[in-house]
Amino acid sequence: MQNKKAIGYVRVSTNEQADKGSSLEAQSAKITAYAALHDLDLVEIIVESGKSGKNLERAGMKRVLASVNRREVEVVIVPKLDRMTRSMRDLQDLIDLFAKKGVEFASVAERLDTSTANGRFFVNMLGLMAQWEREQISERTKTSMQLLKSKGKRISRLAAIGKKFVRGRVVENESERALIASVHALRDGGLSYRAIAASLNDRGETTRGGGKIYASGVARLLAAA
Repeated sequence: MQNKKAIGYVRVSTNEQADKGSSLEAQSAKITAYAALHDLDLVEIIVESGKSGKNLERAGMKRVLASVNRREVEVVIVPKLDRMTRSMRDLQDLIDLFAKKGVEFASVAERLDTSTANGRFFVNMLGLMAQWEREQISERTKTSMQLLKSKGKRISRLAAIGKKFVRGRVVENESERALIASVHALRDGGLSYRAIAASLNDRGETTRGGGKIYASGVARLLAAA
């Protein structure tokens, strides 16, 4: 009886990890060992470097899905569930697609496969846990950012228009505030964004980077007040 054809998928989320290669090698080794243990014909291991697992918009993942849709393989193997995706919705879509195409899904670390009802149940449960963890991290990050902002701490590389960073704190940028007031006065006088930009350039005003001011920049100044 001919062995089932399998395809492996490995991923690292940063280019630094991809350059080191150790993680990718370890993931590939686990897939190779799993395929040998279960008498699977491992035709290829697709490598995804420097890509997040938050969605399925990845070149390597698209190759996996193309093979599944064309029914070129019968089993998809990953070293760990989160290498495939961290989204419960995407995971469910994948499981549904694999079932529709008659393709089994196996995750080495969790010892899971979708050839059984128990396997499908636990894959879904782990997917929920992975998404919950990701959302928890996101909520903690947002809370921390809001706390820093409330204390006037620096939370981004560039300060908002009319503000500036001084020793890590956000303070008023008096020169920009004066510029914003001038722009409002010109706008109240009936000038268009383009005319205001021309007036500012004639006065020698520049962007933060020292460049020419355009109508779009005038609109941002007005919106910042």
